[in-house]
Amino acid sequence: MSKSQQHAPGAAGETIRPVAELFTTAAIGFWATTYSIDLALFTEFLLDRLGEPPLNIAILADHHRLSASLARVPADRADTLASANRRWLLRGASLGGQAFHPKSYLVVTASRAALFVGSGNLTVDGIDAGDELFTVFRSGTPAGDAALGTWRAWMRRLIEMTGDPVLADRFRDLDARLPRPTAAAVTGSPLLHNLDAPIASQLADRVRADGRAVDELLLAAPFYDHDAAAVGDLLGQLAPARVRVFVTSSTSVNGALLAGRLASSGAAVTVSGYEPDRFVHAKLIGVISGTNGWLVSGSPNLSQAALSRTVADNGNAELAVVATCTPTAARAAFIPPGTEVTESNLTDLEALSFRADTEPGLPAVRLLSAASTADGHITLVSDPPPSQAGSLMT
Repeated sequence: MSKSQQHAPGAAGETIRPVAELFTTAAIGFWATTYSIDLALFTEFLLDRLGEPPLNIAILADHHRLSASLARVPADRADTLASANRRWLLRGASLGGQAFHPKSYLVVTASRAALFVGSGNLTVDGIDAGDELFTVFRSGTPAGDAALGTWRAWMRRLIEMTGDPVLADRFRDLDARLPRPTAAAVTGSPLLHNLDAPIASQLADRVRADGRAVDELLLAAPFYDHDAAAVGDLLGQLAPARVRVFVTSSTSVNGALLAGRLASSGAAVTVSGYEPDRFVHAKLIGVISGTNGWLVSGSPNLSQAALSRTVADNGNAELAVVATCTPTAARAAFIPPGTEVTESNLTDLEALSFRADTEPGLPAVRLLSAASTADGHITLVSDPPPSQAGSLMT
């Protein structure tokens, strides 16, 4: 469960190098969705690793986080962003729910496409130095073509929701550059999003289709609801005989309330800690039923906004991967390389505390786009429009 571990449907984890594989001079297209973005990392290092124009690059980041990132750029470094919305598109995404939280990275070359979906943001920790988990889908394989098809349909809907014509034009160009599917279709896409149904419900539907009771539920995430409500939802939908929870001392949850939910579920509960004890950003849900196993990874934390709601129902925008595997592989995925597991009990959870993740405030006026005109003026599109925004500007 590190930055370089990959799991694929039915396969064991393997080592990958996100920066080396995604940022290549062979690229003719690069699109990313992220919650947080390190602007200096991208503009001063990663951008130069990509190919030369014509190159289709677009990054959608959470609008709260992007506003905060832009506000932190010093005045004497503003010129480093000169290529934004010229050579490449940078957009703040807000879909009307809570956070824009999906982490996906698509690189397209003349012969192939690779899609990385995981827990890592477009930051140093997210794609290079942190404890993250990614799944890589490659064009020309059954799972890869299925995932790319789902990602394209999902992205098309996101762009329709934003109403951004420039972004829509760029996406049409990207769609034309993507390789056409060549592999036989798989049953059920390995990608899950929450535009239509909660991710927890989609997982429960797949597990129930197996027709057998759930033997074990495994959980790991850095952030929960204050009262572990999403865990309660999973327990109610899956009714596991056993639950194993992996935590660190930095896990954000009211530990006493989490312990109470687990104790009242009737399941046999094991609490596992990581040694060395350090912050792990990867998120995982494992389900075991007989000889079958399922792993859910990607962007969703163990919160209702991530797992139990749709975007329209005041949830986050999330993107997850569901993989079928053996029970042995499911359990092994929860132990990061170079890490050992120590066993404790429910009362030890009471040492954990919930830390609210306060979102940075938005400016009164949000700039959507800017373009120069032939007479030397600049045309702005803002939310609210200039006629309404004037009284908000000081």
